[in-house]
Amino acid sequence: MGRLPRVRSKNGLYHVMARGNNKKSIYFEKEDYETFIEILYWSSKKKSFSVYAYCLMPNHYHLLIFENKYNISQAMKSVNTAYAVFFNKKYDQLGHLFQDRYKSEAIEDENYLLAAIRYIHNNPLRANLVTAIEQYPWCSYPAYLGKSILQYEPADTEFVLNMFSSSSSTSPLQAFQKFSMEPAYEAVHGSSLYDNEDPASKKAITSSKEANNFIENYYKNNNLTRQSLKSKENMSYRLELIQYLLKNSNLSIRKIASLLDLDKNSVSKIKKLQ
Repeated sequence: MGRLPRVRSKNGLYHVMARGNNKKSIYFEKEDYETFIEILYWSSKKKSFSVYAYCLMPNHYHLLIFENKYNISQAMKSVNTAYAVFFNKKYDQLGHLFQDRYKSEAIEDENYLLAAIRYIHNNPLRANLVTAIEQYPWCSYPAYLGKSILQYEPADTEFVLNMFSSSSSTSPLQAFQKFSMEPAYEAVHGSSLYDNEDPASKKAITSSKEANNFIENYYKNNNLTRQSLKSKENMSYRLELIQYLLKNSNLSIRKIASLLDLDKNSVSKIKKLQ
């Protein structure tokens, strides 16, 4: 069976994600992160695409890009191929570095765009890699604050900050920072369930059956199983899934733990962090 065609964005905006083959790490040390970002920088210049947000996690990355002159496939082939050549040569590896082809989701409106950027920037926070987004050097959030320490910074921040321009006394940067810190109710890893409503007034999941269906779809979309969710390497998935269920359902801590086959205390600890 052939691959399904990608959904094309009418305005050229995409949320892109690629993961290491078999969920293996694609960055091991500082040089790896810096090299990927430098490749992203030069590829964006050569292929004329804009990077509005990015975040590099140990075994995957997220990008928010505007394809401009070249289509998204050409842009991502340029980035992934160049980095795979560097990685395989450095670590004496053979075979595919990335798992399948990259995933992309078309972004068609301003709310979706901003929700995606907030989701991308908050990845390290959700994975407990840092206690504040600005502490993570391998994402574009420091660039928005004017604090990037990278030699090659690919993030084009002007486009997004202009979306926060207003006649009020709050600057675009301050408005962007406030938005970035607000509780996010987006679903995880590339699904289309970006919910900007307060879950206290409207819950996306109202029954155990709905929760179980959501969990099974989540496993399927991220190549997980009930058992593999418990492993240390999948901690970020576990956190995101628990947080989403806590925020978007009326289920008790005990029930969420039961549905995920986890200890009640592991869910309770995450609840206390919210």
